[in-house]
Amino acid sequence: MSNKNTVLMGVLLLLSLLVVSVVTQCPPFPDSDVLKCKSKSDNDLCILAAQRNSDRLADFEFMDVPFGIANSDPLACKMRAAAIRQHVLYYGSKGEGTRDCGRAAVIFQKNPSGVSNISELCQNIGFSKCRNCRNGGSTKILDDGNCVCVCKHGWGGDDCSECILSAAECFHGGNVTKSPNQCECSCPYPWSGVHCEQCSRTCKHSGFVNPTDHNCQCQCQFPWSGLECGECQLKCQHSGKLIQSESECKCDCPILSLGPQCEQCSARCLNGGVLDTATCTCKCVGGFSGHQCENCDISCQNNGTLNKDQCTCDCSSNPFTSGDYCESCSNNCHGRGLLSNCTCTVCDKHWKGPTCSVCGLRCENEGILDDRSCACACPMGSCVHGLQQDTCECACNGNWQGSKCDQCDLRCLNGVLNPRACQCVCHNFFSGVACDTCNHNCSSRGVLNSDKCICEQCNFPKYGYDCSKTCTKECLHGSVMNTTACQCEHCPYPWKGEQCEVCQLAIDEKNGVNVCGPHGKLDSTTCSCTCEEGWGGSRCQLCTRSCAHGTLNNHTCSCSCKGHWTDSFCSTCPLVCENGGILDEHNCYCQCTANYSGSTCQGSSCDKQIACDSCLSVSDGCEWCAKTASCSKVPAPGTISTCSGPSRVGTCPPHGECHICTYTPSDLHWLASNGEPASVLVFDET
Repeated sequence: MSNKNTVLMGVLLLLSLLVVSVVTQCPPFPDSDVLKCKSKSDNDLCILAAQRNSDRLADFEFMDVPFGIANSDPLACKMRAAAIRQHVLYYGSKGEGTRDCGRAAVIFQKNPSGVSNISELCQNIGFSKCRNCRNGGSTKILDDGNCVCVCKHGWGGDDCSECILSAAECFHGGNVTKSPNQCECSCPYPWSGVHCEQCSRTCKHSGFVNPTDHNCQCQCQFPWSGLECGECQLKCQHSGKLIQSESECKCDCPILSLGPQCEQCSARCLNGGVLDTATCTCKCVGGFSGHQCENCDISCQNNGTLNKDQCTCDCSSNPFTSGDYCESCSNNCHGRGLLSNCTCTVCDKHWKGPTCSVCGLRCENEGILDDRSCACACPMGSCVHGLQQDTCECACNGNWQGSKCDQCDLRCLNGVLNPRACQCVCHNFFSGVACDTCNHNCSSRGVLNSDKCICEQCNFPKYGYDCSKTCTKECLHGSVMNTTACQCEHCPYPWKGEQCEVCQLAIDEKNGVNVCGPHGKLDSTTCSCTCEEGWGGSRCQLCTRSCAHGTLNNHTCSCSCKGHWTDSFCSTCPLVCENGGILDEHNCYCQCTANYSGSTCQGSSCDKQIACDSCLSVSDGCEWCAKTASCSKVPAPGTISTCSGPSRVGTCPPHGECHICTYTPSDLHWLASNGEPASVLVFDET
């Protein structure tokens, strides 16, 4: 329907309301030709029509939220609410209704909000309120806008709160159970349903209930029975065994019986067997066995032979056996052996035969046989180097031979024969009865000499016989190791001992010998003499002093120094030249200038007169004696000057100077070679 048609119908409704006049609460609201509102009752629309701005009701106020917009018609609901409002205003304002109708018109016109009893007022003027349907009942809005409850089975009354169920409606002995919240039939098992009309019995093992069976009983499948097919009705025959459980019902039949209850017997007995119909089993004869006497499982003992056709044992192969299974044995081996399968397998000593009754002994060496005991009586002392056997034969010891073990033919290849024991004593490491085997292992000790069967050419530190010893010596003080004998050789004197570690001088000194003499001391660590200064030799017996500038006294081993030389070897020059003097280190004297004299040029300026009368020299002695003595003027070539006087008598050394007032050319030549340079001398040529 279009919106235009809807508005037109609303206008027609209003016009029709103006001409209706009924004096009741409010004249009945016309239902015909008025749009229906499916989502709200007329009571709800009456309440909305009384609110402020009711003519502006929104669509959402008429939507059926649970079911969505599709199940609602908001425009129809708004048109119906407007028609209810005009209906009340029209009849109430005219006073054609009851007091409530007029009161409702006043409220609708003023559009109050929050009037608490507007719902009750709408109900009093003819717009019924929908009840709260109980016990699962549902509300239904009628075409006239009123509401009714649609109750579930058994319930009745305006709000479905009355139990209207009767006992006659409960079948199969069901009873009505009533309470504020309960109104139903209580059904006995196996019935159920609203009126106890349904059969709810559970049938087991594929059983079922026939729908046309008003007794509600199970139709069971064989072999099950019982009220709900839970009982096993099998009766097992022929000794069958019933197997029964919650899910199983069957007979475990013997091998020859068949059928669900083992009621059929299919046995066919063979080999003369007889059928027992009560148990459905075969009773076999002879040695046959099996369900149908088809087997021959007997075992023949003592090597008896089985006859399978007759299922019997043939004992003829052993004359000592008897019985159905050859189980009896009459053989006892005469107590001389072990019995197996009624046959003597191991006889004592020399007995033999199937019953150990034959003596197989033969006596040697003139022995005599006793048939009863099967033993030989042997002559005494017939075995010299051996043991006498049961046959009187000799079992020789070791290498002895001969019938009496008194012959020794042993030949020792690498050893010596011991004739008493008839054994070889092997050389070195040979082995074997005839000393003919060499399995000696030299390993890393040396080289095997297979002809001698011994290790030679030992690998040091191995040495000695068969390289079996280990040399741990250390040869000292330059001695040489003999690796073959592990000996230190060529010990230098005075060392001795296995390792040249012993000092012979220390031994001599311990025995009272002064090995180093008066000028030395023994050092036992080095085994040598530590000599005093100037002495040498192995025993400090030699004077080794050397006098550089002096004369050696061999007796005292001391030096007598010349000139100014000092120390024990006359090798030190102690002079320190003064006043410009120059030291001649090679000759140990000071060369003084013309104005000075003395051993260190310590004298003052030279007095010519004194110089002419004196023998001036750097040597001590001439210097002092020159003051009071006279000197030879010029020593002859190759000679020395001498001086003498009261203070001292001495010899001027080769370098002595004689200062002469008047020098001749020959004097100058001498002085140029032995004294001061001529350039510094003053002389008179006359």
